[in-house]
Amino acid sequence: MCPLKHTVKYNLNTALFTSVVLIGLCCKAKSQNRFLDNLNYNLSPGFGLIVPHKPIINAIVKDNNYSLEFNIYKKTNGTQLWHKLLNYPNVGLSAQFINYGYNAVLGNCISLAPFIQFNTNKKIFLPSIKLAWGVCIVTKPYDAVSNPDNFVIGSYLNTFVLFKTSWHLPITNAIDIEPGIIFAHASNGRFQTPNLGLNVLLFNLGVSLKPSTQNLNATSINTASIWPTKHELYTWAAFGINELPQPGGIKYNAHTISFNYYYNQSELQKWGLGLDLFYDQINAAHLKLPINNFNSNLLQVGIKGCYAFNIGRLSLPIEMGAYLISNIPQDGHFFHRIGMRYYFKNGIVASFTLRSEWAIATHFDYGIGYRFSFIN
Repeated sequence: MCPLKHTVKYNLNTALFTSVVLIGLCCKAKSQNRFLDNLNYNLSPGFGLIVPHKPIINAIVKDNNYSLEFNIYKKTNGTQLWHKLLNYPNVGLSAQFINYGYNAVLGNCISLAPFIQFNTNKKIFLPSIKLAWGVCIVTKPYDAVSNPDNFVIGSYLNTFVLFKTSWHLPITNAIDIEPGIIFAHASNGRFQTPNLGLNVLLFNLGVSLKPSTQNLNATSINTASIWPTKHELYTWAAFGINELPQPGGIKYNAHTISFNYYYNQSELQKWGLGLDLFYDQINAAHLKLPINNFNSNLLQVGIKGCYAFNIGRLSLPIEMGAYLISNIPQDGHFFHRIGMRYYFKNGIVASFTLRSEWAIATHFDYGIGYRFSFIN
């Protein structure tokens, strides 16, 4: 299969997992409360600039960036416990167009991403916080012949992450003016190099139309997402794919097995410790070893601290770790992981995370795991 087809298949899987989890979690359709009811709309033009996370990125920063964001969303209605705990956040779908300010080399970014927006008390002048994770098309990726100057993005189809803070200034009961600040990131997790990724900072001014009103006094609250004990053991295994920094190279498999302890501080957050075992075939190329047979020199072991923010059955982990055993000279001493996990009622956990070493993506992990109750 050609590299483009590999990338499309890989990132479509990423987009599908993200979309199903976020939309499925936030809006379980019922006849009396369908997702297409009570919709609101937002349109936000903006401008900004590329944020260089490495000095080499400055070479492709040419002009200001311009953006246009369109959102459809609704307010959660209180039927789930996390709705109330998180002050009835908004959930929806965001489409965004970003011009990177260097059309000949970078082109544009066109994204589609499910999102959740955390609302603050309107009596206090604090911004809402929006998190979106989906997929995007970068129209001018690296090409050895037609676009060799793009050394940051190697694929048309990429994952897309957006963080936004915005203030809501009511004009009428149905119209808000919303100034905001956006940080957006596009990359493919080193599935196809080059993959330094593109980060942009945008300032926008939006208008929200809220034609619907919604009753937030739910007659019953679903508490099925509550885990029965404060302590839990969680183990998982994951698979990923990555590529050497040289474009057009071989794709290598990456395997991870993880053992974790978590303390469930509340319905919203948990803390823990873990031990990760890594076996990345890409390290065979660094050490000039054959990749067809198991080689203990490729095994890496790391210890980590863990935190997770819970949105019902969806959990957003942040992990910071250090290698205890590693024979790979080009790797640093530390590794990190962010992403999302979905907890099913029977203890099975589906996981999609990004492993990195500081600002350098290592690979995306597709994982499956199980968590055990451990002491009340």
